[in-house]
Amino acid sequence: MPKSSIIVAAALVLLPGLPLATAQARQAVQTLPAFKPNDGPPNFGPPPAGQRPPSNQLYAGNIRCESQNFRTQRCNVRTQNRVTLVQQQGNSPCRRGQTWRYDANAITVSVGCRGTFAYGFGNVPPGKDSNGNALPWVLAGAGATAGIAAIVNSGNNNPPPPEARPAPPLPQEAPPPVAAPPVPPAPPAIAGPPFPAQPPAKIDANLQMLTAAQQPSMQSCLFEGARQVGVGGGSVLRLDGVDRIEQGNGGWRFTFRATGTFPDRDRRFSVFCRSTSTSVIEFTPTGL
Repeated sequence: MPKSSIIVAAALVLLPGLPLATAQARQAVQTLPAFKPNDGPPNFGPPPAGQRPPSNQLYAGNIRCESQNFRTQRCNVRTQNRVTLVQQQGNSPCRRGQTWRYDANAITVSVGCRGTFAYGFGNVPPGKDSNGNALPWVLAGAGATAGIAAIVNSGNNNPPPPEARPAPPLPQEAPPPVAAPPVPPAPPAIAGPPFPAQPPAKIDANLQMLTAAQQPSMQSCLFEGARQVGVGGGSVLRLDGVDRIEQGNGGWRFTFRATGTFPDRDRRFSVFCRSTSTSVIEFTPTGL
């Protein structure tokens, strides 16, 4: 008798309450294939038609996050530190670590990056709505296991009746879409002619004009500015002056002037930045 058949038969003997009278049970024990050392892991094949892919290809949901007018946009969502760019919208490139990034609580886009992102762990396919009715195919194994446990505990060979499920709601007719007026694309505020993307630019700044409580928030703003200058092909970000400082909820608001060094020339711009000591909430550059 093959080794796998001996193991299954021994497992059935150890369950005194499980009947073995049916021909189906005997046939199942006799026809189990023997395991060969070179067989490798079992292959269950693709899921049946109409069911979803494996759970490692599913997410908690999808969100569209857009950098309008090349501004930095933070889209708050619990990412569980897992984000995938599903589809890029528009012509501005979305590059991870340059024009989009994420942490545990949000996805942040900048420099015109617009796209659909899948995030977290759950039952939603990438790019689909989060309210689908179908369950992932891997849950079918859990349901089958529960059914076997019910048979063993009841002491009979009759499987439990299928659980009644409510009928899905009828689809509602969606209202006709309202066409939004076209918005002309705005040129990048920091980057001029396209240059190859570079690492974050070097920061040239004297923060002695700020208090010790203000300096960490200003550093967050300068780090974001240096990153955007580098994406546009620049190499140096110089802080020219701070025009306005306001204290906000847990952070500071700054209006400052800066200069970015690019391959063709230096470019001056002003920035409104709202940040804390650890993150940038809003970063809006305006060319001078």
